[in-house]
Amino acid sequence: MDIKLPGISLVEGLLLVCVLGVLSVVSFSFASDRVNRNRVLEGENHVTEAFSRAKSAAYQNSLQGKSVEPVVVICRSDSELSIRDVSGKSTAANCTTSNVLWRIDLHRRLGIKANGTDFVCACLNGEGQITTRNCSACTSASTVSLRSGSKRITVALR
Repeated sequence: MDIKLPGISLVEGLLLVCVLGVLSVVSFSFASDRVNRNRVLEGENHVTEAFSRAKSAAYQNSLQGKSVEPVVVICRSDSELSIRDVSGKSTAANCTTSNVLWRIDLHRRLGIKANGTDFVCACLNGEGQITTRNCSACTSASTVSLRSGSKRITVALR
């Protein structure tokens, strides 16, 4: 008498493993794409907020009569974006010796470029406009490009 035990055959088991493997690869690539998209959108929000806060600080400093010289600088390091007060400094605006007004952490895999080179800093004068006066190491670009993985977006600095 043949007794049939419940279960699956070796071929059915291998087929199941193959199907699960294909599904995991597809879901991983989909999740990776969503993570990169979210990283870029978060970066866009951080850059937009930084520029808005920098303009506000520049306008506040312009009430003290400084309009053409840089009064604030937006700085980027590997893992953060910051706004620094440079009004009243006798030296060129920089990202090391100025007072930090605001800062936010950035994801390390988020790339920010201006005019095709890595974004390091942008100086704003008392009128809230990007300037390179006494701030030659910083960008004069009015847009920046953010990238994470295959996702890319361009942000206008207004």
